[in-house]
Amino acid sequence: MKQKMKQKPKTTIETYSGRRFNLASPKGKDVCIEDIARALSMTVRFGGHLDNFMSVAQHSVRVSDLMKTPKQRMRGLLHDASETYAGDCVAPLKRMLRGYRRLEPKLLRAIYKGLELPGLLPMTKAEALELKCADQSVLLAERNELKTNARCRYYRAHNKIPKGVVAAPFARPLTWKESEVLFMYRYYHLLEEMRGIREA
Repeated sequence: MKQKMKQKPKTTIETYSGRRFNLASPKGKDVCIEDIARALSMTVRFGGHLDNFMSVAQHSVRVSDLMKTPKQRMRGLLHDASETYAGDCVAPLKRMLRGYRRLEPKLLRAIYKGLELPGLLPMTKAEALELKCADQSVLLAERNELKTNARCRYYRAHNKIPKGVVAAPFARPLTWKESEVLFMYRYYHLLEEMRGIREA
């Protein structure tokens, strides 16, 4: 009698590194930065509705650039890291999918735990606002740079972007490989900065 092979749960995905990640029960031990950098560098912004390719990894680095402290810059770099496992979902669909919105914070907690960055949670209201404004600033810049055929005159209001938020500085769109390398470099650089602050 043939022995049945153990099946992986239907809520589990296999990652770039070969790990198995269970979306229904995310564990820090199943997280690695290589998976995050690869997945985000291969994921295109705006669901692909662009004039040119720009990855979520490059977007994350740009958000990180606008933050003030090493801890906040790390939060900026990893703010979309949940998309490594849940995939990128355009904002209007996220608002419709309550399950997705509940899943995101669970994934982030597992990611922070797996990367040994528990100090990133919780955030103060001021820190959360700084991160949101940086994300929106880069969003505006990307729309200007990469969506030249866009027609929506009410974009700021539709995305609830405050009047004080201005577009981030211009950035040349990178290839997925350039984005991956830049993301990894920024991660390890910030890790060293954060360790230096703790040891000082």
